[in-house]
Amino acid sequence: MQKKFLIILSVITAILFFACSKEYSYETGSGLGGYATGSLKDSLGNCQGITANGTYMVDSIMTDSNYVIIKLNITSVGKYKINTDTVNGFWFNDSSYFLSSGIQSIKLKAHGKPVLPMLSTFTVNFDSTTCIFSVPIVGSGTLSTTYYPTTTNSNWTYKNSASSDTVRVTSTGVTYLIGGSPYTLFVDSYNDSSVYRNDGSGNYYTYGFLDDSATAPVSYIFLKDNVSIGTTWETAEANTTFLGASSKIKYRYTITNNSTSLTVNGTTYNNVIKVRLDYYYFVSGAYQTTPAYSQYDYYAQGIGLISSETINFTPTIYQSIQRYQVY
Repeated sequence: MQKKFLIILSVITAILFFACSKEYSYETGSGLGGYATGSLKDSLGNCQGITANGTYMVDSIMTDSNYVIIKLNITSVGKYKINTDTVNGFWFNDSSYFLSSGIQSIKLKAHGKPVLPMLSTFTVNFDSTTCIFSVPIVGSGTLSTTYYPTTTNSNWTYKNSASSDTVRVTSTGVTYLIGGSPYTLFVDSYNDSSVYRNDGSGNYYTYGFLDDSATAPVSYIFLKDNVSIGTTWETAEANTTFLGASSKIKYRYTITNNSTSLTVNGTTYNNVIKVRLDYYYFVSGAYQTTPAYSQYDYYAQGIGLISSETINFTPTIYQSIQRYQVY
């Protein structure tokens, strides 16, 4: 009888212990029974970085390669469930628990199918903090391998850091024969126009004036997507005026990276080619040994130009992509 009483007492004690433990965890948020607390931001109030992985394509179901990595500063351990909003037909989420505090990285898995080929911006919340991130969406079918799309109605919006102005550039689909080759007309929101073509062999051309004083336009390659790092080439020269005197100008391009990643306005772009552009003028019987002007241009596969930055201006002037839609 005494042995049976002791067994019953032990069971009751265990039940009361676990019940109290569960209630304590839930109410205080501590332990795996409660919810983790913390922040998406660092001590300065900045979002700690969100990196998108995988290729996101119109009307394609997400796979295990589609996810984002987010960083959090966990102040108390416990369960978590993190969701983004649904944008352009898909979303991200994950749920599990944190066993330790401090800086933690987690993977939010993608779900759904993108509807439109556009830059899609998501909001993610944790505890009382909120951050945003963007994911580029490419058109349906196979991933475009071009680094400068010219498809009709494709458009890109850029912001200039010097003036905070934005400009939208649109491919009209209208073509012109220049030197026997078809160039596609692009028009921006200021009604300025430019033309471009891709020869299908990794060379991208434009046709225009090398500077504001050039006497005639020239056709030249501004990007190569099939050459090694360090490859350089020059444009044809054009007559111009420099420092009040008759002169000549030419561009020199250099591939400084042909497969890098770049984060622009919170979005990480992969398969990026980085190109250096230098302006040289003919002065006192010879071309300058030091360029008069230099910049870096960044082109993302399937998207086009995503950023430009000056090299010899202080502060550096950036032109960065805000949104895009490639058809």
